[in-house]
This record gives sequence, C-alpha cells and structure tokens, in this order.
Amino acid sequence: MAAFPPEVVKTLLPAVEAARAALRKMRADEIPAEARRIASYSGGRLPPPLAASLIDILDGNERLREKALEHLDGDGAARRFLARDPGWWIALAAEAVDRSREAGAVELAKRSTDADRLAEQLDETKRRLAAATESRAAEFEELKEAAAAAKARLRAHRERESDRTLDGTAELDEARAATRAAEERAEEAKALNSSLRASVRRLRRERAESERRARAGGSTETAELDPIELARKLDREALLRRRRVAGGRDVAAPDTAARPLALPPGVRPDAAEAIDWLLTVDD
Repeated sequence: MAAFPPEVVKTLLPAVEAARAALRKMRADEIPAEARRIASYSGGRLPPPLAASLIDILDGNERLREKALEHLDGDGAARRFLARDPGWWIALAAEAVDRSREAGAVELAKRSTDADRLAEQLDETKRRLAAATESRAAEFEELKEAAAAAKARLRAHRERESDRTLDGTAELDEARAATRAAEERAEEAKALNSSLRASVRRLRRERAESERRARAGGSTETAELDPIELARKLDREALLRRRRVAGGRDVAAPDTAARPLALPPGVRPDAAEAIDWLLTVDD
C-alpha cells in the first residue's frame, strides 16, 4: 500500500466517508480484516491516522472501493480514485495541490489578519503604556512636591516647638529667680521683724524701768526716755522695716517728720499702749 500525504488524505475525505457507510452496510464476515477496527469506530469524523489507514485499505481493496462508490455523491478526485479512471492519480494530485494552495492562501490570509490584529493591539498597548507612563510621572512629581511640603511643615513645626521650649525655659528661669528673690525678701522681712520686736521689747523694758524709778523718786535720764524721742525712734525703725520688706523700693524716707507713724486715736506716743500697739503692726 502507498502512504498518501496529508494533503491527499484531505482531498479524499469524501471517499473515506463513503467507505465508512459501505462498512456499516456490510455483514461482519464481509468486512476486510484490516478494516474491522475502523468499522467498529462509533465516533464522528475519523481521526487523521484512521482516515489515512482507510484510504490505504481502499487503494488495495477493489471490492471495498466498489461498495464505497455506491455511497459517494458528486464528482471529483474522490470518485476518480474509487473508480480508477485513467489518469486518476494525476487528477488527484492536481486537486490536492489546488486544495493545498487554497488552504495555504487561507492560512496566509488568516495569519496576515492575525498579524494585523496583533500589530493594532501592539500599537494600542504602546499608546496605553505611554499614557500610563506620563500619568505615573505626573503623579510621581505630585508626590515629590507633597513630600517636600510635608517635610517643610514638619521642619517649621519642630522649629516652633524648639522656640517654645526655649521661651518656656527662659520664663521658667525668670519665675524661679523671682521666687528666689521673693523668698530672700521674705527672709529679710522676717529677720527685720524679729529685730524690730526685740527693739520694741527693749524700749518697753526701759520705759517700765523709767516709770518704776519715777515712782520711787529716783532721777531719770530725760533725753533717753523722752516721749517725743521715743516715738521718733519707733517711727524710724518701723519705716526702715517697711522699706526693706518692699525690696528696696523708696516707699518711705527715713525722716520721721515726713512720714510719722500714725497711732490709734487716743493713744499717746509715750504711753505703754503705744508700745503694745507697735508690737502688733505688720504681725
């Protein structure tokens, strides 16, 4: 048997279908042994290997070719192959060549169409890629600007926080210095108050001793226990204490004549009540 190329097999497919129809009509004992496998195939179109085998069987089995002719419609290379008309192989080869050319032209046209479609898709992809690249570049620039602006805001915020920290530190130092100064003035005032109390107590003792001597008829030193001088001395010490407690500000001159200490109504400067009242001043 001759092996037919795929182009010839495709040309003889009508003969293949006619032979299958003939095999279905034949009794089991009439079917050629080499064709039983093909006769038992119950699917649709024969696969290419079985179709090529059946053509080889037809080429060598005249009786099967005659049975196949009974089921063949139309004319052409398939009929010439089965009937073995003179020059059948030339007609078969020519038709196979024409079919191959047509198939090649169809395939070429299909491939050309596919190539054109792929070229269009490639152009569209390039266009989209260019647009996407441009868009991403613009977005990247916007992100860079946003990042730079955020960094600038962060830097300004840190500078403001640093300035606030420095200002707060300076204010805290000033407050601490003022507190220390106030505490020092308070200590000075406390010391001056204690000194004044000691002076008042001493003057009170001197006054009591002077009165005791006067009652006993003894002599007294008028200059030391003179009521006016005693009042002026107490005025000077009280004004000095007020000016020292005020932090050195000029709240009163040391001259008692300018700012005399005002006693309660009815209390004489040389009386014991004046000394008692002075002990309670600014207590």
